Amino acid sequence: MKAIILNIAFLFMLNIVGFTQEVNSCYSKISCDEFNLMIETKNPLIIDVRLYSDYRKERIHGSHSAAEKNALKELLKNVPKETLIVIYCDEGVRSRKAAEIICREMEFKNVYSLDKGIKEWKKKGYQTETNTLKKSTN
Repeated sequence: MKAIILNIAFLFMLNIVGFTQEVNSCYSKISCDEFNLMIETKNPLIIDVRLYSDYRKERIHGSHSAAEKNALKELLKNVPKETLIVIYCDEGVRSRKAAEIICREMEFKNVYSLDKGIKEWKKKGYQTETNTLKKSTN
């Protein structure tokens, strides 16, 4: 009887692990090196999901600001669903949430989130743009 209960528990755990992997499979977390390689070789759409005030001060070259869900929708409304999209924030938390929205709700297929965000990007020695942009009129 004990063996049956252990087997059922084991199968239950396998099922949970499989479900968790499936839930997270709509986007991929990538390292700074992978992110940089994509930028250099694939011409992705780069989205910064930090607050606009942070984006204004410093950002990865070529990125677009979309700090809120409505801004993401507006930015992506005419973008083909197969477009390669790479997202970043300060430490990776906000970009993962944005990646979920983009791939689940908006049904984009090639979505990547920079693991550990722009802080890790700078720590690894990758360049950012630091000129201050004008304030948003929104």
